[in-house]
Parts: sequence; structure tokens; C-alpha cells
Amino acid sequence: MKFARARWAAEQLLTQRHRTLLGDTFVKTVPYRLQRSSELLFDFPISHFVRASRVLLIRIPRTGSASTSMQIYGRVQNIPHRSAEFYLKSDPEFFHGAIKVAVARNPWDRLVSAYEFLRANGASSAKPNPQTRRAMRRLTSIEHLVFDHLEPNAHRLDALDPTLHHQHSYVCDSSGRIIVDKIFHTEDFGPIRAFMAEHGFGNDMPHLNASSESPGLARTLSPRVRDAIGRIYERDVVLFGYENDVRMTA
Repeated sequence: MKFARARWAAEQLLTQRHRTLLGDTFVKTVPYRLQRSSELLFDFPISHFVRASRVLLIRIPRTGSASTSMQIYGRVQNIPHRSAEFYLKSDPEFFHGAIKVAVARNPWDRLVSAYEFLRANGASSAKPNPQTRRAMRRLTSIEHLVFDHLEPNAHRLDALDPTLHHQHSYVCDSSGRIIVDKIFHTEDFGPIRAFMAEHGFGNDMPHLNASSESPGLARTLSPRVRDAIGRIYERDVVLFGYENDVRMTA
């Protein structure tokens, strides 16, 4: 556990993007047996908290995943934002034996949440990457974020802060196939609560890591901004069933 605490302390010096890159590179290049040895020493790449549960939560940033993590694992620390493919590559047997779940959010509300989160310079346990921190100094509105930061980088969102990544990249493999068992939606917590109760986690969902989101801001976005967000995150819109969302059609 001393090594695990040291690893956690070191991770606090890294941005979410750095942690993602480190983890992805590790599971792709380090042999299986060495990864398991690393877990004994550093609780990495797959935390023992994650292994102890029959449910594997794929945490997508800005979808309420901190609350879901607390419900499933009793903690958020050491339960990072990792893609389903990360776990599959690290330990296929563990991955296929788990019930794999994720929570998606409509891209318009999620981007507003991400903007407020980034504008506040993240949270104590999650900081934006340096590139995004620098960019936010001049991105004084969500319009600037969309047109001056996202659109020019639409082809490389995975190089930006994880809060701006496509959601589908967390639940699909490299061929675009969904590899999780259940995808819930932030807009309807009924099925999530039912799942939690069914699997013995209770159904009292805490609301953690909330940003100071402006109430109703996503619904006041201009048609131009709405359309741009819909184009940038089109795959998420289609894959998670948001084609008829009012923000896209209004």
C-alpha cells in the first residue's frame, strides 16, 4: 500500500491527459505478467478496488461518473477515466468476466459541463491539460470554445483534454464496435438506480464532482453553436440516441 500511495501522489502531478497516455501506453507495451506484478506493487494498471467488484465501470468524463463510481466502488480515488479497450488489452479474462457499464450524456449538456469545469480550472483531483489551460485564458465563452478550439481540432479531439473527448472512444474498440454490456444515460437515472439495486449497490446516488454549470445554458445555445456541437460530436449523437434532442432540432 505504501507503493500505491506513492503512485497516487505522483498521479496528482499529472493531468488527466497525461495519465490516460501513460496508462494506454503501459497496457499496450508491457507484458501481461509484468502488468500483474505492477498491480501488486503499485495498484496499476487495474486497481484492486476495480478488481474486487463484479461490475466494471467505464468512466466517461462529465457524465456523472464520479457519483456512479462512489456507488459501485465506494470511492473515486484510484478509479480513473479509462476506456473499455484499456481494460480489454490489459486483462482480457478480467474484462470478459465483468459486467461492463458506462453512463453517456447528451453532447450539448456535456460540453456545457466541460466548459464550466475547464473555466474553473478543473477540480482538486482532476486538472485540465496544459494546452487546454492555456487555451481557456482566451476562450471566454462557450462559443469561443466551440469555434476557436474544438472545430480546428475536430479531427484530433483525443489530443485535447479528456473532458472534450468523444464519448464513444470510451465504450468502443478500435474498430468502432461497442464492447460494454450496458450504457445508461445521465438524463434518466431510473435504469441506473434499478441496476444498482439489482446488484446490491443501493439506489441512493450521490452527486459528486459537480461543476458550477449555468442552469439551462445548453438550452439557450444559439442554433449555430448547437449545430456545430452536433457536427463535432456526431458519432456520439447517433450512437447514444440523441438525434432528436431539442438542442439539435430546435
